[in-house]
Parts: sequence; C-alpha cells; structure tokens
Amino acid sequence: MVYGANGRNGAAFGRTPPVAGFVLAGGESRRFGRDKALANYEGRPMLQRALDALRDAGLEPAVVAPDAGPYRSLCSSFVTSERPGRGPVEGLRAALKATQEPWALV
Repeated sequence: MVYGANGRNGAAFGRTPPVAGFVLAGGESRRFGRDKALANYEGRPMLQRALDALRDAGLEPAVVAPDAGPYRSLCSSFVTSERPGRGPVEGLRAALKATQEPWALV
C-alpha cells in the first residue's frame, strides 16, 4: 500500500507513516435491517466517512469485508477473510494478517 500519496495530512510532513488503515465492513446488519456501511448520514455513506477520516490522516485505507462488490465505488483496496461469518474479531485478524506495516489503525 502507498501512504501519503493523496497529498493529505500525512504527506504534508514529508514522510510516509508506517501505519496501515482499515475499515471493518463485514457486519450482517441484522438489527439495522440493511447494510450500515452504505447507509447515508448527511448525504454520505457511513463507510465513505470512515474512509475519508483515514485518508485525511494520510493513509490509503482498505475495506475489510467478506465481499468487496458493494463497496467498489468507495474504495479500491480490499481484504477478505478466509473464514467469513466469524464476526469482527475475524475481520481484525484478516486486516492484521494483510498488513506489512508495524502499526494498523482499524
């Protein structure tokens, strides 16, 4: 992954942060009734807000989800799990396994 290439805060310091950024978007949203990641809040999907926060920090985030399809218009980097259906801890495991950076912001 390339960090700081977006010209935002992290790149402003002239260094690449050794941090990987991930957003977990694998929930089933049973109580919510539809995909929370794509639910709009003030005109923007919730997932877009989380991705923008990581980008503003100078990171180029990846979405962790069992299926990248619904999120392809919002992000180009994805991590999928070999063991879907095991909850957010599995998403965290998949994210940490996918990074080569010493730190991860999830």
